Amino acid sequence: MRHPIVYTLLSSLLLLSGCHTPQQQRGEYEVLGTVEGLEDGDTLYLSDDLITRKQIDTLIVKGHKFSLKGTTDSSKLFIVYSADDRKMSVPFFIEPGTITVNLSNIHPCEVSGTEMNEELQEVNDTLVHYTNRLNALSTQMHSAGSTSKDTYQQGAKQMEELFNRAYHFLCATAERNIDNDLGYLIIFKYGNGLPLIDNTEMLKLMERLPADKREKMQHEIEMLYEEQTAMESVLSEGEELNDMVLPDRDGNNVSVLSEVKKHRVTIVDFWASWCAPCMRLAPELVEIWQEYKDKGLGILGISLDTDRKSWLNAIESKGMSWQHVSDLAGWDSKAASEYGVSAIPATALVDSKGKILLVNGSIDQISELIAEELKK
Repeated sequence: MRHPIVYTLLSSLLLLSGCHTPQQQRGEYEVLGTVEGLEDGDTLYLSDDLITRKQIDTLIVKGHKFSLKGTTDSSKLFIVYSADDRKMSVPFFIEPGTITVNLSNIHPCEVSGTEMNEELQEVNDTLVHYTNRLNALSTQMHSAGSTSKDTYQQGAKQMEELFNRAYHFLCATAERNIDNDLGYLIIFKYGNGLPLIDNTEMLKLMERLPADKREKMQHEIEMLYEEQTAMESVLSEGEELNDMVLPDRDGNNVSVLSEVKKHRVTIVDFWASWCAPCMRLAPELVEIWQEYKDKGLGILGISLDTDRKSWLNAIESKGMSWQHVSDLAGWDSKAASEYGVSAIPATALVDSKGKILLVNGSIDQISELIAEELKK
């Protein structure tokens, strides 16, 4: 898996891994915290559960600072947060050594001082870097009256590259730390609700977590499995595709089955312009389209977008020159309900009679089956 980050800090730590301070040898730790946005006497809570945030200790702010001392023989994930503002919080690792925690409701929170906290801060800094660049590109692409086709296409390509880099960075860091709390934190904090890791990859990572962490995330794991099986329960291989009517880009009603019957084999692609994995899949679909469109392949894009301009811009910028339909209702789309789509991207490969040949196959599987069908 490609990795865009050079871990110079981690390399330095590895070189020094044979050296331990007396404090580390005794298993002692000290947390030195600073607080921005709270006053003397305000309360902070400490918890070792990111989900419930059940407090296990209380810390009092004094001179815009707080501290904590103790001993530990391992590295364990904790979270410190304001009693009055639960959004003012930061996860960190308690492990032997001196740990610095900067808590703020104005600026990004920071942690440092020990190996795991330094790597956690590197994750946070890297994602802030990507987020800032993505926000700048988005602003540039959608500035009123200044967006040209070339500017949009260039920006969309750059955004895709940034999403890919962030995605691979998160996956690689989580995989490298899958047996410790940093891997769990990345999966819980960044993989749950963000469009940077797809369901399949997320489930693989979740299943590799230690048993106690898998138990904590059992609800999330079950939900992801439900999302995957929901598609299969409605779009089942060997079954006939249900018909429905949706508007195309010009507002004309299009029958799904009528469109399918125009081609020897059709990819029905469920996607949206706001879906990062969908945007990563688009160039691969374009490649298949270019190879087989004159040999009997059709593609029908069914979008779960809500914004018409974003939908059309994505189609044009990605070169997806096949038939597209959408009622622009997002997850409330009739298509999502009719076909049981609860996660995207999702695909179904069907023949000219509407028989479903393959559901959610890989690009290689889709391409191979198309080639086989078109030889018949």
